[in-house]
Amino acid sequence: MLSRQCDFKGFIQSISPDCTKLDLMLCLEREATEAERMLYQKLSSDEDRKRCGKDYATALKECFFFLRNGRKPSRVSPEDFEMLRNLCNRLMDTSPNGDTE
Repeated sequence: MLSRQCDFKGFIQSISPDCTKLDLMLCLEREATEAERMLYQKLSSDEDRKRCGKDYATALKECFFFLRNGRKPSRVSPEDFEMLRNLCNRLMDTSPNGDTE
């Protein structure tokens, strides 16, 4: 997992500046899957389950939804949505073919 603390803001900040949209979507999917698995692993502590539970996985899935559909997810906070928009703008500014749409 990129964010050992299961912190959505920390995850977004850890995204490499040269990351593509596809790379980010794959990373989001992987991170959300690992967070959800932690809920069901017998070796996970209760503390890990609480920290990396459904809220973190949901935030990651909402980010994936936004990247895929370009629409604001219904359950995302205004602060997290602003972070997602900034991330998407950064991805657009660094697109490999130079488009800035």
